[in-house]
Amino acid sequence: MKMILEKTWEYSDRTYMAFVDLEKASDRVPRNKLWKAMQKAEYGIPAVLRRTIRGMYRQSKSSVRSAFGEGLWFDVMTGVRQGSVLSPLVYLPH
Repeated sequence: MKMILEKTWEYSDRTYMAFVDLEKASDRVPRNKLWKAMQKAEYGIPAVLRRTIRGMYRQSKSSVRSAFGEGLWFDVMTGVRQGSVLSPLVYLPH
């Protein structure tokens, strides 16, 4: 982004930017829709890889950590892992 801005400034060109924060969106992805989307032939994701990805999300658990300690663990049934290289698959056109 820095290079783009430098070049547009250098050539006195206009620059338009938009920042889209997908953090909250990734928390709300229905996993059943993700699995269905990955089955589409146009994406060419082999069945063994789909099963592996699905296995990564089986028994997902989380807890809240604060200054007072760690809370109870709970099941996570929706969303994708933030920061995972696989998470952008969710945003493919369905």
